Amino acid sequence: MTVSCKNHPTQPAHWQCGNCLDTICPECIDRREKGYQFPDQFLYFCSKCNKEARWLGAGNIIDPFWKRLPRFFAYPLHPRPLILLGVFCAITTIGMLTPGLFSLLLMLMSYCMMLLYSFAALKQTAQGNLNPPPLNQSTLSDDFGLVLKQVGIYVIIGVALLFTVSKLGIFFGIIVFVVALLGLPAMVILLVTTGSLIQAVNPMLFIPLALRIGWGYMLMYLFLILLGGAPQALAGQIASVVPAGVMPLLSTAAKFYYMLISYHMMGYVLMQYHMEIGYTIDQEDFIESEASAGQPVATGGDDKALKDVSLMLRSGEVEDAIDHIQAFLQNQTMKSMELSQLYLKMLKLKKRSKLLVAHLSVHLGILAGENQKSEALALYLSPLFKKKGGSLPAETRFKIAGWLNEKGKDQEALGVLQEIIDEDKQLALIPKAHFRMAQILNDRMLEPGKANAILEDAILKYPESTIIDQMRAYKTHL
Repeated sequence: MTVSCKNHPTQPAHWQCGNCLDTICPECIDRREKGYQFPDQFLYFCSKCNKEARWLGAGNIIDPFWKRLPRFFAYPLHPRPLILLGVFCAITTIGMLTPGLFSLLLMLMSYCMMLLYSFAALKQTAQGNLNPPPLNQSTLSDDFGLVLKQVGIYVIIGVALLFTVSKLGIFFGIIVFVVALLGLPAMVILLVTTGSLIQAVNPMLFIPLALRIGWGYMLMYLFLILLGGAPQALAGQIASVVPAGVMPLLSTAAKFYYMLISYHMMGYVLMQYHMEIGYTIDQEDFIESEASAGQPVATGGDDKALKDVSLMLRSGEVEDAIDHIQAFLQNQTMKSMELSQLYLKMLKLKKRSKLLVAHLSVHLGILAGENQKSEALALYLSPLFKKKGGSLPAETRFKIAGWLNEKGKDQEALGVLQEIIDEDKQLALIPKAHFRMAQILNDRMLEPGKANAILEDAILKYPESTIIDQMRAYKTHL
C-alpha cells in the first residue's frame, strides 16, 4: 500500500523522517547540497525537525507493474526499438535469400542483438529510466557477457535436470524442472543485479528472491508465460491469411516485440521491489526523473521559503511563519509572487502594521515586475500605500506612470514622473521621464507650451542621452 505525504495526502511520500516519523513528498523535503567535494549529490532533511530523512524507495512512488500493462505493450513502439526491428527484419530477409551456414549465422547474430538490447532495457528500466535504451555501440556490446551467461543458465538447468533424472529418477527430475522453470525470471534478475552466473543459478539465492517479491512474482511470471507463448499463438492465428514468404518477417518482429516487453517488465518489477530484493537504485537519478515528470524538488531561495512557510501554516504556526520570512529577508530578496501574497495575508491577519507597510513597496515591485497592471495600480492608488508606502525603484515608478497614463490618470502619471526627476539619480532614466511628461502634456492634456519647455530643458541638460534625437524630432512637431 502506497504511503502518502503527511501534508499532501494525494501525493506519494518519497522519504520518512526517523525522528518525527512524518512522511514527506518532494514539495515538503529540504534538499541540501552535500558539499563542494560531492558535486550533484544531496542530503534530504525533514523540514520540521531538521533531521535527515530516509528514502522510502521507488516502490512507494511508481505505479505497480500490473497497472502499467498498456504501457508495457507500447514500450517497443518507440522509434528506437522500431529502428532496431527494421534491422532485424532486414537480416531475416537476407537470411531467407541466402540459405545455409551464412543464413544461420545471421539469424544467430540477430537473436544476440535482440537479447543485448532487451538486457539493456531491463537494466535501464530497473534504474528508473522508462525510455528505451539509445542505439549505440555501448548498448549493443557492453552486456554481451550477460547474454552468454543467460545461455549458460539454460545449459546448467539442462545438465542439472539430466543429472537428477539419471541419479534420482523422473519424479525428482520433474521437481527440479518445475523449480527451475518457476525460478527462471528470478535467475535473470539475479544475473543482471550481480553479473554472476553462479549466483544466478544458486537456489539459495533465486528462491528467496522470488519469495521476497511475493505474490507479485507469480503475477509477473504469469504475464511472462503469456508473453512467451504470444509469438506462436499469433503465428497460428495469421498463418492461413498471410503469405508464407512474409511469415519469417512477422515471426522475427513478434519475437523481438514480446521479448522486449518481457525484459522491460522484469526491469520494472526489479525497480518496484528493489528495497525487498536489496538492489540499489541511484536516488538522485530517480528523483531527477521524477522532477522532469512534474514533481519538482525545491532546492532553495523563494521556493524553499514558500515550502517551509506552507508547512508552518498547516500546523497553525502563523507567527513562526512570519518570523521565518523575516529571517529569509535578512539575507535574500523576495521575488516570488506567491510568497509575497502569502506574506501580506499573514501580516494583515496578525495586524503586523509596521511589517505590512514595509512590505507594500516590495510587493508592488514584484507586481510591476510580473506586469500585473491592475493589481499594481490598485495597490499604488490605495489609501494605505499613499499614506505610508515606502519608496520604489525608478524602473517600477516609470512602469506605473505608463500604466496610469493608459488608464487616463494623467495628473497622477505626471506626479510619478516628477518624483523620478526630483529624487532619482539614474541619469539614463531621467531624460525618458522628461520625454514621457512632454508626451502626456501635449497628447493628452493639450498643453504643447509646457511640453516644449520640458523638452528644451531635457535637451539642454542631457545632450548625451540615447533618446536625444527622439526628443528633438518630437519637439519639431509641437
